[in-house]
Amino acid sequence: MFTTIRVSGVNRFRRLGVASLFLAGGMLAISPIVAASETEPAPAESQSVRPAMIMRPNTPTDSAPRTSEQMTEQARKDLVERTGETWNAQRAIKALLEDLAIPEDFHTSRQAHDQRQARIHAWWNRFQKEKIDLGSESYLSAMPRYFTGDRQGAVEQLTAYILEHGKLTAHAGDPGVRGFLGRMLPMAAGQALRSGEFDGLGKILPITAKYSDNPQSVYAQFCLALIQHDDPRSVPVLNQTLAMALLDERIADARKQDMMRLIYSTTDSGDASAGGHQVPFVSFSGPSLEDGKEIAISDFKGKVLLVDFWATWCGPCIAKMPEIVKLYDEYKDEGLEVLGVSLDRADQATAIRRTMARHNMTWPQIYSGEAFEGRPAAANNVRAIPTTFLIDRDGRARYTNLRGEALAKRVQELLAERPGQPISSSDSAADRRSTVQTPSTASEALPLRAPGR
Repeated sequence: MFTTIRVSGVNRFRRLGVASLFLAGGMLAISPIVAASETEPAPAESQSVRPAMIMRPNTPTDSAPRTSEQMTEQARKDLVERTGETWNAQRAIKALLEDLAIPEDFHTSRQAHDQRQARIHAWWNRFQKEKIDLGSESYLSAMPRYFTGDRQGAVEQLTAYILEHGKLTAHAGDPGVRGFLGRMLPMAAGQALRSGEFDGLGKILPITAKYSDNPQSVYAQFCLALIQHDDPRSVPVLNQTLAMALLDERIADARKQDMMRLIYSTTDSGDASAGGHQVPFVSFSGPSLEDGKEIAISDFKGKVLLVDFWATWCGPCIAKMPEIVKLYDEYKDEGLEVLGVSLDRADQATAIRRTMARHNMTWPQIYSGEAFEGRPAAANNVRAIPTTFLIDRDGRARYTNLRGEALAKRVQELLAERPGQPISSSDSAADRRSTVQTPSTASEALPLRAPGR
């Protein structure tokens, strides 16, 4: 079966055997991303595909902490004590896994955080000096290499290991190791995609999904990128990734259905000859903060709707609220509506109402307490906030993450359109600001989450 896909203004056919099979059978997924501290890969966390601001949890300062020099020296002595003056691969691996492990008080004790950091540095310094051969576990040394600053070198090392061996060892499932893999693997896959190394990408993607706690987001972000790729060599990798997503038992059927809708929302919309396009978007509904009744995107048909994913703890979200308030006040009588989707955790309704009152946010809010795991964010692969979608009178998502004058300009244009009007060819890819990206640097692999989560 063939599906026609419009990419960069050119119609081309792609063989989507697996996807088409499931679509025909009624199976039609995806999930959010949540994050970790900037200096520390959280264990077993998921990946992000766009740069995001990192909200660092407030960390108590222990009384009379030891100096950095004291901790470094103590970590060096401790390593020698654990492994001996002359270490071997077995002792080195055992010590590394111990050092990568995250202490229970890691997020509440500054001293515990700093001690772990010193231990990892001590291990890496000794490894560099003595050059122990870790054999089949050699990829493990990429974790402290990444931690101590050589992130690109660490990703290249991990990539080379996967391409040679095709898999990782059992130690990859260790929480401390998995936390680093959650950052490094999507970077490796992204680099393979951008360089056109599709054979390598086909080997890296299954491992990336395997060691992710949010595999649906991995599948979604790379399927969205692959489905828009010009190189026909991307098609087998796309089919492989779709098959893995649909067979992954960690993902509920409803999420798989949402993922396929999101991926296929990138295909032609409206009159293809007019250059019609939409940004990927899956319609949703959710409980109202005000009374718990369901609010649906479809409720706003006939209006121009700005959907704003935000949270009370997100500084950038709050910073842009005056801009949205001004826009709403100026155009609400002409048909503009705003729908907020709060990604706050449970039991934060009072805080949300307080924030809304403080910033004059008078539009409706969807709030379930499920944060990034809730369907609105999960179905649309929202991995960082603030994220916005601008939807036209016919319910078609036309733009995403516009700000300032660009947002006001597009709102004016959509308000001037008639319902049922084909999307104009002037709707360029650059204007639509598609969020289909893949991580290429360490900062881009850092996702966003609430403090203390």
